[in-house]
Amino acid sequence: MNRIIKFSTIIFLSIIAYACAIISKDNFVYLGHPKSYPDYNIYYDKSEKMYLFIDKDGCFDKDVDGPGTCFALNHKEADDFVGNILPKMLDRRSKILEESNKEKIIKYLKESNRNAVTKVIDTTGIKVTPVKDIEVDGKKQYHLVSRKYNVKVNLRIILDKAGKGNDLRVLYSLKIPGVIDMPNISLKPFMLDPEFLDRVMDKKYIKDAEQREKSNLEQRKKEKQKFKELNHYLDNNLEVK
Repeated sequence: MNRIIKFSTIIFLSIIAYACAIISKDNFVYLGHPKSYPDYNIYYDKSEKMYLFIDKDGCFDKDVDGPGTCFALNHKEADDFVGNILPKMLDRRSKILEESNKEKIIKYLKESNRNAVTKVIDTTGIKVTPVKDIEVDGKKQYHLVSRKYNVKVNLRIILDKAGKGNDLRVLYSLKIPGVIDMPNISLKPFMLDPEFLDRVMDKKYIKDAEQREKSNLEQRKKEKQKFKELNHYLDNNLEVK
C-alpha cells in the first residue's frame, strides 16, 4: 500500500497511503477492506463525493502479475447502489445464511468436495467507471477512464475456512469486460462483501473514519517528535555519536 496514488480526468491528485489505513490528503478517506480480504480497498473522495474501489495489486495493469479490477461510483451511482442494488445483495445473503439453508449448502459443498459455488447475477443496465493503471513520467498513476462500462457479477458462496468449514462467506465478484484487451493475463475480479459495504457506504461511517485518520496522523506526529527528542538526547546528553 506504500505507493503514490494519482487520479486524473475527474481528479488528478497525489495521495499516499500508510499501512493500508491513512491517506495524507484531506480530500480522501480510507474506508477499509472486508475481513480476510485486504486486497480490496475502498476510499471516499470528499471533493467529488465518489467511492473508489481499488485493488492493491494494480488496476488493469499489464506490467504486474495478477492485476486487479478497479472502479469508481459517483454520488448518484452510489445512492442508486445503496438504495436499490445493495438491499438485494443483502437479501440474498440473509436467505443463504438462514440456518436451515446454510446447513444444506455446507452439506452439499462438502459432499461434492467443493469449497465454493458461483452463480451469475443479472446486471442488465449497470455500468461503472473503471480505474486504470497508467505510466506518466516513469511513475505509476491511477486514471479514471472517461467512459462507463457494463459489468459482470457473480455471487460466490464460499466455505469459511476460519470457521473450520462450518460457516459460509457470501461475496460478489465484479468484472468489467472490454476495458482492456489482455488475452494472456488473468484479471482478478473485485470482491464485494455486502455486509461490509452496508457498513462503510454511510455518511456517519465516513465522518468517523475521517476522524480516526486525523487522530492517527496526530499520534504519528507525536511519535515522530518523541523519536526526534530521543536522538537529540542521545547525541547531546550522552554524546552517542
